[in-house]
Amino acid sequence: MTAARDAEGQPVPPRLPAKPAAHPSVQAVLARRGTGGIARPSAVIDTEWLRELCLAAGADDTAAVSVDHPDLSGEREHVQSALPGTRTLIAMAVRMNRDNCRSPARSVANQEFHQTDEQANHTARSVTRALQDSGYRALNPSVGYRSRVTDSESASMWQSLSSPPGYKCGYRLAVRPAGEDVLGPYLDDRKNFMDCVLRPFQVKKETLYVLLGSHAQEYARRRFPHKPAKEVTGGWQPPAKRSASPDRETRTS
Repeated sequence: MTAARDAEGQPVPPRLPAKPAAHPSVQAVLARRGTGGIARPSAVIDTEWLRELCLAAGADDTAAVSVDHPDLSGEREHVQSALPGTRTLIAMAVRMNRDNCRSPARSVANQEFHQTDEQANHTARSVTRALQDSGYRALNPSVGYRSRVTDSESASMWQSLSSPPGYKCGYRLAVRPAGEDVLGPYLDDRKNFMDCVLRPFQVKKETLYVLLGSHAQEYARRRFPHKPAKEVTGGWQPPAKRSASPDRETRTS
């Protein structure tokens, strides 16, 4: 059984019940459709149009992928629960000011993160609005889905529990020479890169937050004795030490 279609090949909507059909707003929409005032969105979004839309909204790079891609099998349930019927995911990248991230003055680096987050959220919201205005359902999600974060992971965010928050990954981003535009100075003079970028973070006196009995606690005491370490908890317990077997006790006695 096939649905009826109009001259343009579009499905003809079913006949409306009398009450909604008499509503002024419904009649206005149907009238504009009849005169071509409302264009139906294309069933397939043009890739170049979508890319230009994202770049114009503020993204520095962007790509789209089908939600049915095998590598996204673990994400599909969460995506469909947020926006049922989703067919495509859009990823957008926003560049950061490099030396702001590298500054040992974390207020400078944190502000760079905050501003970039705001730009990314604004860009995603603008793209969502443009897609909506073009007749497509779209959603820009928040940074985390609470059910996917464990209590121990929440506890490990202790260093970020401030207002405005600090970013745990900031140090990694600051010192890692990743990307073609960053690799050049690193390859030209590795010692200077280490002295100017990495060393300031190593010698900086600051409090480290570690889990009791963790490898991080032992490493912090050994590698950074000049940095005071504070213990935090959150339901995490260090793994129990294995008891020596009788045979091992016999061999070592």
